[in-house]
Amino acid sequence: MGLFDNFVRMAESTALQALQGQASAVMIHLESNAPGGIGGMLQQLQAGGLGNQVSSWLAPGANLPVTAEQIHDALSNEHVASLAASMGVPAQQLLQTLADHLPELVSQHAASAS
Repeated sequence: MGLFDNFVRMAESTALQALQGQASAVMIHLESNAPGGIGGMLQQLQAGGLGNQVSSWLAPGANLPVTAEQIHDALSNEHVASLAASMGVPAQQLLQTLADHLPELVSQHAASAS
């Protein structure tokens, strides 16, 4: 294995650690700032028609995807606005970030809680 290969592996490891740290930070932020914490948000998503998706995130196995539009439709405008303001990002960016990362974050959180 050459020097370049070692450098690539080290960079990938560092990037993975940073991503895992960011994921933890997002979960902590949601728990602290989402009305009802992460559990309250998941209940609202379930009540808003995303029960199958949320169930898949909480169970072992593949996570069903979700779109920013589905999250928007399931959460109240006030909930979205409050979370976006607390994170300092526009609402649409928050929704897309949640759509992209929430399934895996919830899945990891559920697995670590077991």
